[in-house]
Amino acid sequence: MRRNQLPPTDRPSRGFALPVALLLLFVMVVLVGALMGIVGQELREVAYTGFDNRALYLADAGIEEMVSLEETSNPALAVAPPQYYFPADSNGIQPSFIVSIKAHNYIDNRRTYLMQSEGVTSEGYVRYVESMALEDTFANYNYAGWSNAPGNYFVAGLMQYNGPVYLGGGSSNPVNIWWQDGAASIFLDQATVEGSLAWSTSNGNKAPSSQTDWTSVDSHGSSYFNTTNTPIKFPPDAAGSVIATEALTGLPGTGTTMPSVTGGLGVYVNDTEAKAGVAGPLVTGIYVQGNTSIGMVSTANTEVITFNTESSDPNPGNGGPGASIPNKVVITVNYGSNQTTVVEKGVSTTYTGVPSGPGSSDTGASPNGAIFVNGDVTGLSGTMHGQQTIAVNDDNTNAAENNIVINGDINYQNDPQNCSCSSTDQLGIIGHNVEVASSAPSNLLIEAAVFAGNSYDYNHSTGVGTFETQDNVFGLPQKGPLLVYGSLVNASISPLGVFDGGSGALVGGWGDSYTWDTRFKTSAPPFYPSLNSYSIIGWYDCGSSACP
Repeated sequence: MRRNQLPPTDRPSRGFALPVALLLLFVMVVLVGALMGIVGQELREVAYTGFDNRALYLADAGIEEMVSLEETSNPALAVAPPQYYFPADSNGIQPSFIVSIKAHNYIDNRRTYLMQSEGVTSEGYVRYVESMALEDTFANYNYAGWSNAPGNYFVAGLMQYNGPVYLGGGSSNPVNIWWQDGAASIFLDQATVEGSLAWSTSNGNKAPSSQTDWTSVDSHGSSYFNTTNTPIKFPPDAAGSVIATEALTGLPGTGTTMPSVTGGLGVYVNDTEAKAGVAGPLVTGIYVQGNTSIGMVSTANTEVITFNTESSDPNPGNGGPGASIPNKVVITVNYGSNQTTVVEKGVSTTYTGVPSGPGSSDTGASPNGAIFVNGDVTGLSGTMHGQQTIAVNDDNTNAAENNIVINGDINYQNDPQNCSCSSTDQLGIIGHNVEVASSAPSNLLIEAAVFAGNSYDYNHSTGVGTFETQDNVFGLPQKGPLLVYGSLVNASISPLGVFDGGSGALVGGWGDSYTWDTRFKTSAPPFYPSLNSYSIIGWYDCGSSACP
């Protein structure tokens, strides 16, 4: 009988699986324990981040609240609010924010606020944020108008706008646009029409239908042409009061009350008639009581502003004393020596300081570029130097309003169009109606930010509060091109020329075009009307410690 013998067993390997299993189990326990520790830490970090983010949101809410107060306080200086507490949580603890104004100043004639806000959660987490807000002005528009005049057209090949445009039309007076394939575009940037719109061509009344058609309307095509039923807000009527008070006293005033002089007709510096001969530091702008015409002549370091007596006012406003200043007054501004000399009837008075820029009236009376005329400006022309705004009465009760007549070219000494320099010259012109004299040059250049009209004109669509020809436009001979280099804002839109509906050619008056001064993206002439809004231009998260 044969027997099969089994191979010998390796006895030292018996029982080896159990220690291996125990070792693996131990490693897994250690890893799970470590993982639980990591998960716990991550959960704590997530909770901390959540609480920290809540503090950040609270701090940012403080910035938004401060910006809102800046807008509602304008043109007065805003004041930081007390600490704000939100409703308590389940533990009875209230999250909060507190915001402060670290600094306020004028940068390029626009008010700025530097703010810091602290957000505190109900768990006690703290976050600090620092931010800067910049005032928005209507100089942000190349052209804006709210109420189109009956029969007024925007004509391809004759008129052109190279910056953002806003046009308003009513049901009976729509915005009329005349286009023609092959004609130069009317708009070279975004154009927005609010209200009714009517299209015309040499072949009848029809809207553009192809992109070729649209290029005679807007160079970017139909995508840059927008319509809306929501008008933009007309600015508050505080600008006239602010400019008048700055011009007379060097202080900002309330924005609601017009100042008054203690003397008679004439030119006032430092709240005193120029002929009084009282020298000293300049702490105001220039205030004129009575009608006048203004001429400007400049060199590289000087500006001479002449206030002339006027003998006639063919289209007077109903504000001011209704009479001319009694004497010619010559003001020489010397930027090199930081001096201003005023001459009236042989009396020469020299002041330290120059009437230019926004001044620093938030902290006291200061020299500034406000030139206010309590009366009509019957002529305005010349070359200016510095940063100034010329304004007249424009009361929103339709009872005390004055006009400004432009009778010649208005230029900057350092012309940003061709000086190959960083020009800081800026001029604002603010009146009820800003009018172009029939005697003005056929090829007319106006370098300025022009603003015409008030809330009464806006609310009543009266056809005034406008940039227009002084005489009836239909009686004018054919002139030529009129270029506004800067910005033009008016409550009512008026024609400055007459065109042939068949050819689009100019047959009377001026063919007006508007080139946007792109410096106005971030700057404006001093005291220029505000959009009553502020934009955040800088924001920084300082973490859990106060910003330096």
